[in-house]
Amino acid sequence: MTLVQRDEIPDGWTSAPLKSVARLISGGTPDTENESYWANEDGENWVAIGDMSGTDLVVSTEKAITVQGRLSARLVVGQPGTVLFAMYASVGAVSTLGVKASWNQAILGIEPIHARSSPKYLAYSLIASRDQLPYLYRSNTQNNLNASQVGGFRILVPPLDEQRQIAEYLDRETGKIDELIAKQEQLVDALSERRHSLVNRSVTGGIDVETQVNESSRLGLSNIPKRWSEVSLVRVAPHRVDYRGATPIKTETGVQLVTARNVKPGWIDYETSVEFIAADSYDTVMRRGLPEIGDVLLTMEAPLGNVALVDRMDVAFAQRVIKFRLKPELAIPEFMLFAMNSNYFQQQLQSKGTGSTAIGLKASKLVELIVALPPVEEQKLIAEYLASETRKMDLLMQSCRQLALRLRERRAALISAAVTGKIDVQRL
Repeated sequence: MTLVQRDEIPDGWTSAPLKSVARLISGGTPDTENESYWANEDGENWVAIGDMSGTDLVVSTEKAITVQGRLSARLVVGQPGTVLFAMYASVGAVSTLGVKASWNQAILGIEPIHARSSPKYLAYSLIASRDQLPYLYRSNTQNNLNASQVGGFRILVPPLDEQRQIAEYLDRETGKIDELIAKQEQLVDALSERRHSLVNRSVTGGIDVETQVNESSRLGLSNIPKRWSEVSLVRVAPHRVDYRGATPIKTETGVQLVTARNVKPGWIDYETSVEFIAADSYDTVMRRGLPEIGDVLLTMEAPLGNVALVDRMDVAFAQRVIKFRLKPELAIPEFMLFAMNSNYFQQQLQSKGTGSTAIGLKASKLVELIVALPPVEEQKLIAEYLASETRKMDLLMQSCRQLALRLRERRAALISAAVTGKIDVQRL
């Protein structure tokens, strides 16, 4: 399709603050300690930010309130077609009510004045306004907005009939783009599932399909070959260092500190958290043990169970990280990386972890962790095979994610162009 572009605001369009074309309705939360204010399935819909996540149309809510609860908080019941705009948390998220509902204080309801505005056009205009939000945030920590700021958003207002034409055009075109994005996401999900399945199968059964299995596995697995052994992790890695203890003093420069947040399943992300300790305190901080390439890292809490290999020696390690050095005659790092990130090992961690808010693993529990080990030469073959196959799938998933990102950018640009008059939809 060839788009008809326009460089200036079209004739008949005006610029107006949102509050002049819509009624703004604040939300609230009934007393959470009063059980009579909250209902089960037969109550009234009450929208929270989570109900808006990932959907353009809210047709159900996780929580419901009673009439008494609504009246206590003086909430207005919005009608289908009311636009919802998130002012806290997921700031700038936009959805439209598909059912009658009220909402909490993090959300602003926007009810179009029908003589001046179309609900869908308003929703698209708010989506296009997201680029303005960083200039309006009231807080450096939570990036919140208030109703007055949102009401002051200036939008372009074409004649009502043209608003409806723009909304219909965007419904149609963004729908096509959304379908393409969904296909990429489905492909990523399928590749991810295939990757997990391949790794789980290979680190418990090998890559030789014709092999005799051990019928009395300590791990309760049915496909471990007889030539494999099931060994305690602490026997495979007798040299380990637990870096839990006092938090080291942070500095603006120096030696990078690898925290539990940096350790991802299979790799270390040095960008997620960038913290440093002074170079002259490195020996003190790392007095329990210096890193070597190929050492295995395991996060013990927040999050529990991320496993990666040390790939740099010029780093220090923070709390909640344990470093293992393997016995080379028993295991190689490349195989252990796949094995410890696999389902059977992760399930052991979760079953032995404790804690109410953040599950963690006590050091005393390490002795109970078991790994399934083939002979070292077979570990090398399995690790090489998995590295090759997972690399192919990772590249495909990266390509799909990049395409989905470009499609989302195209979607945002299309919406912005349509609601600012740069596309003449009447001539399409």
